[in-house]
Amino acid sequence: MRPTLDELFDLCRDFKLISDVEQDGDEYKIQCKDESFEVSGKEAAILVRGLLIGHFAFHTRDDLSLANWLS
Repeated sequence: MRPTLDELFDLCRDFKLISDVEQDGDEYKIQCKDESFEVSGKEAAILVRGLLIGHFAFHTRDDLSLANWLS
């Protein structure tokens, strides 16, 4: 089962990849380091997955881009 978007946000906060998320309807404003992103729900999911994959790839040197993300 895939993690929910809220669970992905929580993981990103835990690893200090994002500092704040504000939701306005179907849009999200995500504060990531010194940048702010205004994105749709689908774009937010892509952004946080990319942040998490990059974080783990950097720290473990594993190629998580080959991970099988279940639908």
